[in-house]
Amino acid sequence: MMSKRSMYRQLEKDCEAIRKQTNRLAKGNLDIDKIEAGEEHLQRVSEDINEIANLLNEYIAEISGVLSHLSVGDLLVQMSDTAKFYGDFIPIKAALTKITVSLSETFVKINDIMNQINKIGEQANQTTVLLAENETQIAEEMNLVTVKADSVYEETERNYNNVNKICAGMTELMAHAKEGHADAVQMVDAMEQVNIASGNISKVADMIYSISSQTKLLSLNASIEAARAGEHGRGFAVVAQEIGELAHQTTKAVEQTGRLIEESVSKVGECQTVVNLTADRFAQMKDSLGEINGDSLEIATNTARQKENIKEMVDTIARISSTIQNNAALAQENASTNACLYEETARLKEVLDTFIVDPAKRIVLEKKLVDNEAEVFMKKALNALKGCAENKIDETLKNCLKEEAHIECAYVIGSDGRQTSHTVMSGLVEIRTAGGFKPAEPGDDHRAKRYFSQADRQRDEMYVSHEYISSATGNLCSTYSQAYETSFGKSYVLCVDMKYM
Repeated sequence: MMSKRSMYRQLEKDCEAIRKQTNRLAKGNLDIDKIEAGEEHLQRVSEDINEIANLLNEYIAEISGVLSHLSVGDLLVQMSDTAKFYGDFIPIKAALTKITVSLSETFVKINDIMNQINKIGEQANQTTVLLAENETQIAEEMNLVTVKADSVYEETERNYNNVNKICAGMTELMAHAKEGHADAVQMVDAMEQVNIASGNISKVADMIYSISSQTKLLSLNASIEAARAGEHGRGFAVVAQEIGELAHQTTKAVEQTGRLIEESVSKVGECQTVVNLTADRFAQMKDSLGEINGDSLEIATNTARQKENIKEMVDTIARISSTIQNNAALAQENASTNACLYEETARLKEVLDTFIVDPAKRIVLEKKLVDNEAEVFMKKALNALKGCAENKIDETLKNCLKEEAHIECAYVIGSDGRQTSHTVMSGLVEIRTAGGFKPAEPGDDHRAKRYFSQADRQRDEMYVSHEYISSATGNLCSTYSQAYETSFGKSYVLCVDMKYM
């Protein structure tokens, strides 16, 4: 039977062990050692504390697993059927379940809406681009129309000037026609006077012919009388003969003059006919030119009116062209804005696509598969590391990680809890430093980490952590760790982060 002093010392020892473990619990470290108390009541308290730690571990593992899945966008995660929640923890499980269901349903609706917006945005973008192209084409066509209209206006203005010149020429031609008609009338009058003068000359010729005939008769009578006088009348006979010859020549000259006068009268008659016809033609020409001049003036007036109308049309087309140019610029700007909006919508859809709401897109590796792969890799890596010097650990891990698709990284921790190697990333994963994620570095302290303490405690057994978000990439991972001893007598812990998604 123990003395009171011994019992007091045992009680004090048991209380100190219990206080040490509860102090770890109070600091959030659920990785406590199993408490072995000598006193029966304290042993029960120790067992209750261990049970509390185990339950809290299970709760935290379940909650951490769900939150880790949610943090990587897996909205289809569900609470485990094997996890039992008791008492005041039941509402936490119900709330967490409600959160996952609500998030999943909400993101399904958001994703559907986003798909509709993306589809509408794509159609709007195509329509806007087509509209901009049409507006640009219309603007180009309107530019051609404007050029054509300007050309028509210039041609109309030239026609107007030419018509004015024609009207001026026609007016001048009418004045010449009037002068020609007046000259023709004067010529008709002059020809009439010539005809009258020709008649008078003919009368004078007839008179001379009559005088010549009488002179021939007198010459004959004088010759007869001279013959009767004999010698005394011979000189008179010569004179009578000369007078007869002169009368005969005069008669011939008068006859020739008569024929010439008749020809002149005939020619004057013909000229008078031509002059009369010319006067009539000039009169007709004057009337026709008058009509043409009237028509030309009307054409000039209409051309002037048409020129003004075309000028108004050109100005209107220029205003329409300017408006279309502005519309085309606005359409191009709108198309650019829609393109940017469509790009932003596509980026938003990419962000939403990172949230898993479709079971067909949910790729989560089975834990058994991951455990098997981790065990195989662990054996391979440990065999390589046991004969490896510290400065060769990084290179050895790189060689072991080749072609490993489901391993994110591997690193080695010394027996003092300080990281010895670099965090060697698999070549098949992308390091993401955004959002505060970064790999652990040599010298980082892992003593408070369960994957170190449990592996160091279990030694030959492999420890598997809860699911968590990797500090290197943000992937959903679990850390597999196991202690080993090198051929040089040094102890280390090999840690391998296996990814589930």
